[in-house]
Amino acid sequence: MGSGKVYTFREDFYAKVTIAIAFVALLLGGIFGVLQVVSRTPYFPNLYEPLARIGLSNFPHELYYRGLTAHGVLLAIVLITFYIVGLSAYLTPRVIGVNIKPRLLSISLIVMVTGTILAAIAILAGWANVLYTFYLPLIAHPLFYLGAALLSAIPLPFFGMLATYIVWIMATTPLVFIVLKNHIPASVLGSNTDVLESRLYF
Repeated sequence: MGSGKVYTFREDFYAKVTIAIAFVALLLGGIFGVLQVVSRTPYFPNLYEPLARIGLSNFPHELYYRGLTAHGVLLAIVLITFYIVGLSAYLTPRVIGVNIKPRLLSISLIVMVTGTILAAIAILAGWANVLYTFYLPLIAHPLFYLGAALLSAIPLPFFGMLATYIVWIMATTPLVFIVLKNHIPASVLGSNTDVLESRLYF
């Protein structure tokens, strides 16, 4: 409980859920990282070969890039996003003395989890072997771009009051813009894109 009429149990619950998801992303991203290292280290077995033999892919190197994309997305996007919004929700009533509307907490969590699931489906299915930067001209499935945009963009208005999140807004707004402008049309319609413009916004 905060001072006065500011109660923190909703924000605390939200923070616990989002930070727990962040640490799950850290664990999974670390596992994929170990797979990458072991598979590229001389005299160590390529762990993707048995995975390919059981039918996950026809080519072990394709699984390598699938795992590399998952590693980068989990650690650079999912971990950071969920951790920052959880920390922001925890600190807002304590520092500013204002509660966040429960509906905003629920909507932001649903949207972020939905975006994560959509991106995960695309990555695990092998539709998005574009690494976490997903520079053009590499093209992924629209589900991946939609998931990345939902995860990065929708929570921004809810927690933009903290300095750390302002930095995150500055970093992700150009990303969302270029994904919607270039990546999704290229993925869906096969339209020509400006590769240099894409890299500039990244």
